[in-house]
Amino acid sequence: VTLPTTTGVVYTEVREGSTVTVTAAAAEGYVLADGAITEWVFEFTDVPCQPGTVEIPVPAAPAPVGPTCSAPGSLTLVDGASFTWAGPRVLGAGTHTVTATAKDGFVFVGGKATVSYTVTVLAATGFQSTDASKPCYVAPSTVSKPVVPAKPAAVVVPPRRPTPQLAATGAEGVLAAGATAAALALMGALGIAWSRRSARS
Repeated sequence: VTLPTTTGVVYTEVREGSTVTVTAAAAEGYVLADGAITEWVFEFTDVPCQPGTVEIPVPAAPAPVGPTCSAPGSLTLVDGASFTWAGPRVLGAGTHTVTATAKDGFVFVGGKATVSYTVTVLAATGFQSTDASKPCYVAPSTVSKPVVPAKPAAVVVPPRRPTPQLAATGAEGVLAAGATAAALALMGALGIAWSRRSARS
């Protein structure tokens, strides 16, 4: 009840349960007019709050964690006290549409029950070996290209031709010639003796 402001009148409000009684009396130095109404009774009925009547701030778009050279980024959704995110709570690389829904008894500013955002989570950046001033640089490998050894080839060596021996000279030659002549003479004598023996027989 909103009490009026009237010069020379003092208002009194008494509440009992759902009933409010307002009484008017003359202020000091004043009198109320004859027949003036000096009491008003108001009855109130409690009305429960309806769902969706409390406005809450719109949650900010969730921010993804950036990727590294070898791992993709990620997006983590955290529910609030008066709203929840739909779907998985952790999302990987890709483009995702995420939706927040106000809980019963709440709406976002503007009267909306839901709010959605499109968020892109980046894949791993990968390594590179072309620019040392940029992230994820890896120096090129210095290992030479592997080679396969060839099978050794067998080499056939022809036999060597014998070297002829030269005839002996000097004293050695004389001795050798003498020995040969003596042998021939002995064989001749043996042959003659054998022939005579055969003739006698």
